[in-house]
Amino acid sequence: LSLDCRAEHACQQAKLFENKGAYEEAWQALSVYWPGLGERPQLTGLAPSVAAEILLRAGVITAAIGAKSQLSGAQENAKNLISESLTVFQALIYQPKIEEAQVELALCYRHTGEN
Repeated sequence: LSLDCRAEHACQQAKLFENKGAYEEAWQALSVYWPGLGERPQLTGLAPSVAAEILLRAGVITAAIGAKSQLSGAQENAKNLISESLTVFQALIYQPKIEEAQVELALCYRHTGEN
């Protein structure tokens, strides 16, 4: 499988775990591309849409684990990752992912009490 296909599969697995509330397992699914909370995902060689999906998944996982564990700075890191993914999805005019990223970004703001 190509690098993009493997990364897309990892993102699909991560999202399945996210949907079950299994955020540690979701992180493990992305661990080849993302060392963990507070770290930047490794996106070298990936297509922009795939890189944006990894950023989005990493942001969602960071927000969820950060909220659950009340980790300082986690929501800010999550917002940065999700915002970066949103910028890419907007450039690609990929409406479903634009909407998903906007919802996830709003949830980060809600976790921090911001509007």
